[in-house]
Amino acid sequence: MKSGERALLNVGWELGYGKEGNFSFPNVPPMADLVYEVELIGFDETKEGKARSDMTVEERIGAADRRKMDGNELFKEDKLLEATQQYEMGKARSDMTVEERIGAADRRKMDGNELFKEDKLLEATQQYEMAIAYMGDDFMFQLFGKYRDMALAVKNPCHLNMAACLIKLKRYDEAIAQCGIVRRYF
Repeated sequence: MKSGERALLNVGWELGYGKEGNFSFPNVPPMADLVYEVELIGFDETKEGKARSDMTVEERIGAADRRKMDGNELFKEDKLLEATQQYEMGKARSDMTVEERIGAADRRKMDGNELFKEDKLLEATQQYEMAIAYMGDDFMFQLFGKYRDMALAVKNPCHLNMAACLIKLKRYDEAIAQCGIVRRYF
C-alpha cells in the first residue's frame, strides 16, 4: 500500500465475533461478516512501523498536525480534493464529528458515482463500501433527527448505487441484499 491508500478488509464471521456475535460495544449480530476499512496513514521516519494505537497522545497530535499543515499547503495550491484527503487522514473516524463523517462518506459516494459513469464497477463498489463504512450500525444507532436524516441521505443511495453496480456485474443476490438494507431504514 501507498501512503494515504485505503483498502477494505473482509473478515468472515468465523474469524470475527463468531456464532454468538457481540452485544456490548460494538454491537455485532451473530454470524456477521465484518468489513474493516483500513488506511495507511503514512510513514514517519522516526516512528516507522509504530502503529497509531501504540503512539502516545503527543505523537498522534504531532502526526495530525503534520497532516493539517500538508492539507493547508495543498489548499493554498487550490488542490482542494487532495487537501481534504490530508485533513481526513489526520483524523481517526472515531474522532470526526457527525458532519465530518457524513461529508467524508458523501465524497466517497461522489467518487463512486464518477467511477460508475466510467463503467469501473468494482472500483465504484469499493468507494460505496467505504462510504457506508463511515456510517456503520454503531454510528447510525447514535443518530436521531436531522443528523439521522443527513446520514441516510448519503448511506441509502450508496447501498442502491452499489446494487446498480452489482446488477451490471450480474451479482443479483448481492444486489437484492443491498436493497434490503435500505428497506430496514423505512
